[in-house]
Amino acid sequence: EFIDLHKLKTIFQYSRNLSLTEHRLLPNLTHLVIASKNVVDDDYGYSVLKKATKYPYNDESDKYETMKLSREGGYDPNGRYIKLRRRHSYEYGKERDIPLTKRPKEKREGEWREEWEENQNNTLSWPPEDIIEEDYFAFIRKKAIKNLKNQRIKIEEFKSSLMDGIAIKETIRNWAFKKKIYVRNEQQIQGKIDTLIVIFDEDDGKVEKYPYKITWWAEHDRESDMAFYATNPGEYLIGPGISHVEIGGLLSIFPPITMEQV
Repeated sequence: EFIDLHKLKTIFQYSRNLSLTEHRLLPNLTHLVIASKNVVDDDYGYSVLKKATKYPYNDESDKYETMKLSREGGYDPNGRYIKLRRRHSYEYGKERDIPLTKRPKEKREGEWREEWEENQNNTLSWPPEDIIEEDYFAFIRKKAIKNLKNQRIKIEEFKSSLMDGIAIKETIRNWAFKKKIYVRNEQQIQGKIDTLIVIFDEDDGKVEKYPYKITWWAEHDRESDMAFYATNPGEYLIGPGISHVEIGGLLSIFPPITMEQV
C-alpha cells in the first residue's frame, strides 16, 4: 500500500505530540508504532515495528572482520577476548504493550493456501471493507460537486443584492482603488454524480501489473455496482481464505443499476 506525503506528515505530527506528553524531545519506537497504527492501520504499524527491530545477519563473505558477541563479551577474529563497556548510561523503562491487533497465524503451514484453493472461485468482498469503500466513494462525489460549484462561482460588483455573500478577497483587493464591494454569485448544479471512475495507477506498461479484472454487483441498495482491475487474488494471503489485493483503478455506479460485465 502506498502511503502518501500527507499521511506521513500526520504520522510525524502524531508521534511528536505523543513524545511531548511524556516530556521527551524525540519520539521513541513505541510512539512511532502507535502513530503509524492510528493514522494508517495495524498492518502498517506492524511493518514499521518489523523494519525498526530488524537486525541484519552477520557478514559471512569474509570481506570485513567480524567480531563474535556473547554474554561474556566480544571476541575478535583471532579469538582474543575483548571486554565491552557501555559508554552512555541507559535507563530501562517499564515494559509497554503496543495496541496492535494481533495478526492471525496458521495452525499449520499451508492451511490458508489450502482453504483459498478450495474457495477461490467464490470471490467475495469483506463487509467492513465495503463500508470503507462506499464512504470513500461518497466523499469523492461530494468533493467533485464542491469543485464544480467553485468553478461556477461568479464575482460581481455589489448593486442591490448580496446574493451568496460578500467576496472578501476581491473586495479587499479593489477597495483601495475602486471603493467598491463585490459579491459571490453561486450557480447551482442540478443532479448528482452517479458514475465515478478512480485511477490509482495506470496499467499501461509492457508487462500487465494488474491482470485481474472483475465486475461486482451491489448486494443491497446502499452499495454501488463496481468494476475494477487489480493484482491477482491469492498472491498475498492475510488470513484463512482471505487475500489482500492492490487495486489499480475502479468504476463505481450509485445507485446500482445491475450493469453488464465490463
